[in-house]
Amino acid sequence: MGFMMFHIVDDDADLREVIAGLIGLMGHESESFECPIEYLEYVKSNDFNSPYALLSDVQMPKMNGYEMIAQVRLIHPEIRTAIISGFPKYEGEAKANSCAFLNKPIVIEEFEHIIESFVKCHEEGPNATTYGCGSPQRHEDFDIEVWQCPHGSRCSNC
Repeated sequence: MGFMMFHIVDDDADLREVIAGLIGLMGHESESFECPIEYLEYVKSNDFNSPYALLSDVQMPKMNGYEMIAQVRLIHPEIRTAIISGFPKYEGEAKANSCAFLNKPIVIEEFEHIIESFVKCHEEGPNATTYGCGSPQRHEDFDIEVWQCPHGSRCSNC
């Protein structure tokens, strides 16, 4: 396995730097974006390099992370996503349509598990049972009653 590219969208520069650092320590690369609008412009550009996963905050100026992810999925439905939020009870649209959920402040072991799950999903194909996708321990935190893998029929055991 070589390095994998992850995209980070968060309006907090310090947190973007911490997340990028953790991803780097795990042997992968990342590209960071401050604004969901900026990220969507990049997604629509000819310069777009699809990541193995997109890690996004929820509450950001101009557009929330759930809205951004919904728009990204219209263009690139294959992109895996993780929500990282200090406000998990946020009333966002389609909040269950993400592969993983993580509270702020970030617990390093949980973050590493999510990154490792994305790597396995990429290498072996989607399998929610094997990888623990959807961060079931976080469903209650995020007010998610029913979670289903966003990769639908491509995911075994979903």
